[in-house]
Amino acid sequence: MTRHRRQQLILPSRQHLRRAVLAQLGKQRARERGDVAAGEQRRRGAHRQLIGPGDRKFEPEPFEGCAVVLGSSDLESLGASGIPTLAAVLAAAGPAPFIDVELKGEPVPGVIPVLEAARGTGLGRTVVSSFEPDTIAWIEARRPAWPRWLNAMDLAAPTLRLAVELGCRGLSVDWHAIDRAGMARAASAGLEVAAWTVRRRTTVARLERLGVVAICVEAAALDG
Repeated sequence: MTRHRRQQLILPSRQHLRRAVLAQLGKQRARERGDVAAGEQRRRGAHRQLIGPGDRKFEPEPFEGCAVVLGSSDLESLGASGIPTLAAVLAAAGPAPFIDVELKGEPVPGVIPVLEAARGTGLGRTVVSSFEPDTIAWIEARRPAWPRWLNAMDLAAPTLRLAVELGCRGLSVDWHAIDRAGMARAASAGLEVAAWTVRRRTTVARLERLGVVAICVEAAALDG
């Protein structure tokens, strides 16, 4: 059984990361506004409107949680601000620790060479996980031998069926949803189970007895 120790690497604080990311995004959006303004200047006099439901003119509201594509110069700026890249984190961790690399949102092709450079083409002591079935399928299509976990909120039968259909080795599940019956269902489906995110050592001990293969821990559970 492996415990994912979230705070083993010394990384910048969340407040520092937030400030640095927001500053960098502000710079990018300023550049984007400049590009848009220049484009509108070139198209001066042209009429343009957005059409929405009911053919009413509307302006889209900004979505603060959307992903932003950063260029190499942006990444360099973030690095200078103390935000490590995935490659830097993997290099700092070295080959020994077991690592669950969670992919959020739409997959980025650049993650494949970064992971292979650090962990080999077989992705030794590494698993790729995601809440997004499309992302899991994307990885399977490109690296079918890579071990994959479906991140999930439960161990219900439909969730297990989805993991099997996606060719996953297992699931990483909210620890509150893990019990003996769910573990039995997962074992019958040929799936291993990991847990997230545990803060107490007593919970770690209970999950170990249930047979999870890995636990993502933080706070007091890191000391267990």
